Amino acid sequence: GHVVAARVPRLLLRHRRTGIELDIVESGRDPEAPAKDDLVRAWLELSPEVPVFARHLRAWVREHRAELPRDEGYPNSFLLLVSGFWFLS
Repeated sequence: GHVVAARVPRLLLRHRRTGIELDIVESGRDPEAPAKDDLVRAWLELSPEVPVFARHLRAWVREHRAELPRDEGYPNSFLLLVSGFWFLS
C-alpha cells in the first residue's frame, strides 16, 4: 500500500491469501490508537453487516484516494470510516 500523507509513521501490509489490508501505526506515535481500535471493534461487533459495510467503505476510500488528498483538507480513512458508522446509526 501507499500512504500519501500521514501525521504519524505507518506501514500498510496486505495479506496474500485474503487480500485484507492492515494499516499499522506505532501506538507510541498516536496515543489515541487504542481508543480508535476499541471504537472500530465495538462497531464491527454490532452486526454481521457492519464489517461488510466497513470493507466496502474502505475499498471506496482506497479507490478514490487520489481524489481525496489530506493536504487539501479531505478527511483520512479513519474519519471517513467513523462517519460511515455514524451514517449507520
